[in-house]
Order: sequence, then structure tokens, then C-alpha cells
Amino acid sequence: AALRYGPIVRDFARQAKAAGEASPTILLPENVLGAVSSGLIKALDMPPDVRLVAGGSGKVPWADHLQKGVWVLPDRTFYPAIQPIPLIEEGLRPHWSAIGHTARIGDIRYTLVVCYEPVPALPIYHLRYGTPILLLGNGWWDRHGIMRVEVSLARAWARLFNAPIAISRGLPLRGKAP
Repeated sequence: AALRYGPIVRDFARQAKAAGEASPTILLPENVLGAVSSGLIKALDMPPDVRLVAGGSGKVPWADHLQKGVWVLPDRTFYPAIQPIPLIEEGLRPHWSAIGHTARIGDIRYTLVVCYEPVPALPIYHLRYGTPILLLGNGWWDRHGIMRVEVSLARAWARLFNAPIAISRGLPLRGKAP
């Protein structure tokens, strides 16, 4: 599935460069990359000065299996999500030590919020005043507006912390049952 995003990334990079952006950063939703390998990076065929921020999975020292989180490419930096969805993502472990940490993407530090994380009280401990927020969600399954709740809560947290926010979310496919 991640390979389908290669042309989208390249096309967006062309448009951003035509608009005068020197080194664009492209934000894709949660879970689009899966596990990142050298082969996947090569297959995406990204221009060298483009940065891709996208949800995927990666190996972390404290877990026996892959955890969900956010990849920054071409840097190959993985930031695990802090809070898996209770009862649904039973095999994933919380990453409490990441609370309050930011991700360096280019020359800017961002607070990453993945999926369910804007819903509980987690942001009050995690967000920093004025630090830009990136929310990566995955709503391919959402037929009842749950993603709208996540997004509206994330925007409310951003207003409370006086922080700009960028949101990338997958939307339900028309006519497809989850």
C-alpha cells in the first residue's frame, strides 16, 4: 500500500517546488507506510530534498514486536506513538517516556499526536505551549464521525496551547465496508 503513495509524494514535491518551497515536508496519515525498509525508501523514489512524515510501524527496544508511530524520511527516524487505543490495540505497549518530547523535522521541533491520542487527557501532559502539532490519524474505518471528534479535540488542544496544527488523516473509502 505504501508504494501507492510514491507518485503522490513526488507530485506534491513538484508542486511545492514550483510554488517556491525549497525543501517541502509532506505529511501522510497514520499507518500508510507499515514497516520501513531500504527497499521501501528506494521504491518511494522521493526527491532528495523532500522530507516525508508518515505513520507506520517500527521496532523499539522495549517491545517484542513492531509498534505504531511516525516515520520521518529520508532521515529514517521513528517516533513511536505514546498511547495505543485501549482494548483495540492490545498488543501495543504505551510509551510513557515520550510524553513531553518533540520530534525534530528539518530545523523545526514538532509535537506528534497519533490517532486516539488527542481524545484522553494525554495532551495536557504532552503538548508544549507554542510548539507546532502534527496529528496523524487513520479513519478508513470511520462511518460514524469519530475522526471528526478526534480532529475537533486536537484543534481545541492546539488553541489551548497556542500552537499551529497540521492534520493528516485517511478517510473512509466510499462503498467499502471496514
